[in-house]
Parts: sequence; structure tokens; C-alpha cells
Amino acid sequence: MVKNKSRFIAFFAILFLILSATFSFADNEVVENNAVNSASNTSIENAVSDLASKESSYKNKDVYLGGEDFDVNYIVDGNLFVCADTVTINSQIGGDAFIIADKVVIGENGYVFGNIFAVCESLEIKGIVYNIYSVSKDINIDKGYVYRDINSSCENITINGVVGRNAFIKCENMSFNTIENSKGHIYGNLEYSAENKIDIPDGSISGSVNYTAPKKGSKKAAITFSILVALNFIIFVLIVWLMCLWLAPKFVKNTEKYTGKKTLPTIGWGLVTLFAIPIISIMLFVFVLTIKVSAFLLGIYILALFIASAIIYCKCNFIDCFE
Repeated sequence: MVKNKSRFIAFFAILFLILSATFSFADNEVVENNAVNSASNTSIENAVSDLASKESSYKNKDVYLGGEDFDVNYIVDGNLFVCADTVTINSQIGGDAFIIADKVVIGENGYVFGNIFAVCESLEIKGIVYNIYSVSKDINIDKGYVYRDINSSCENITINGVVGRNAFIKCENMSFNTIENSKGHIYGNLEYSAENKIDIPDGSISGSVNYTAPKKGSKKAAITFSILVALNFIIFVLIVWLMCLWLAPKFVKNTEKYTGKKTLPTIGWGLVTLFAIPIISIMLFVFVLTIKVSAFLLGIYILALFIASAIIYCKCNFIDCFE
């Protein structure tokens, strides 16, 4: 009897130890799983944070901006397209910069590895750019550096920095070294056009200086130019008309239907489209995601205007020439 009781006690003791050990292992496993999950969550958060930080400081694609004021202080490994009031670049742009704005500033930390194509009120260069192609009122190379050439049409240009190669400028006024301790210098040639010759300080140009007076158009030249423009348009019209006859003969034949009963509805829809598409394109240009759609729509719109003008002109003047 005693032996049986001892066996039962021993059996329950062993069972208790096994169960307690199992529960203990389970607890340890839960703790370890929690630790692993916590570490995994931390690593994911760090990765997301690093990605967000990288996105805010580096763009490995073309960047399109539209709005009021922009301070580009992140690296762009691509081209930059901007339409704004004020644009300030204080970072590296790996490609070209295409800018339409009131004011454009390339800051001291700005470095445009490609070309700048700018239409603006004022352009200020404090950093480094490769080439400049601009139409503006004022240009100021403010201790900045144009690595190669500058091609510009402007009213006033001030050179307090360096042009590494040649300058091709059409302007009214040109100034050098207007601020203290500046060393405005063009290391190549200067070719400029202005109403009057401009006094160039000695030692500011390493190459040659070529001045060209603006050509004052005569009446004969104006008539010749008008004739050339008219001939160019007529040739364009004929080419478009011949292409339409070749590629879409049914379309050309159907245009006669719209000159009779459907004239008024066609004109009405044409006027609506003429004004609606530019408005829609401007609205789409405001949003970054639809800038490409806006550009594509404007391209189709301009192409359609050319083709429409050619067809209308040809139908009015050569209606039966090619049929």
C-alpha cells in the first residue's frame, strides 16, 4: 500500500515538473517573440524614417514644380522643370533646369551640372552653373561661376563673377565689378549687341570683344519678311493638306459636310474647345501629378490648331485643287 502511494506521489511530482517546465518554456518563448517583434518594428520604423529622409534630400528622377515660391534644397538626379513666382536653388541639379518665373536665384550652395533655360524677370547667379540660356530683364552674376557659355537677351546684365568661356549677349546695359572685392571676368570672347557701344573695363575680357549694332529694319526688308512668312505658311498648309489626303482621304472628303448644314454647331463646338482646353491645361498644371498630362494636352492643342488653320485656309483657297 505504501509502495502504491509512493508511486502515485512520484508520478504526480514528475507530471507537475513537466507541466511547470512546459509553461516556463512557453513564457520564455512569448518573451523572446515579443523581443523579436519589437526589434523588427524598430528596424522597420528606422527604414521608413531613413527612406523619408532620403526622399526629402534626394530625388533620383525628373522634378516638376508649379506654384508660387520654391526653395529647392534637395539633390535632383535628373532635370528640373519649374513654373513659379520665385525659385531658389541651393542644391545640386544633375541635369538641366527649365524655369519660367519672376525671380530665379542660384544660391551659393547651388550647383547646376547641366544647362539653365530661363524666362524670367531677374536671374541671379551666386553658385555654379554649366551654361545659361535666358530671356530676362535683369541678370546678375553675383560672384557666381558660369562654367562655360552664357547666351542671353536682357535689358541689364551685371557681371561680378566669372564666365568660364564665351558670352553672347543682347542688352541695353552691361556692368562689371559693381560690388566691392568682386572680380568680374569673361575668360573667352564677348559678343554683344546694344544700341550704343559699352565701355568694357580693361582686363575684364581674356578673348576678343565684338560689338554688333542692332539692325534697323527698312520698309523693303519688312515687305520681304512678310512675303517670306506668307510663303512659309502657304507651303505649310499645302504639306498638311497633302498629308491629310494621303493618310485620311475620307476625313478630307467629310470636311465638306461641315461647311453646309453643320456649320453653326461646328463653329460653336470649335469656340468652346478653343477656350476650354487652355483653361483645363492650366488647371492641370497646378497639380504636380498632372503636369505631364497638361503638357501633353497643350501639345495636342497646338498641333490641332496648326492642322485646323491649314485645312480651313486650303478649303477656302484651293477647295477643288486636289480632288
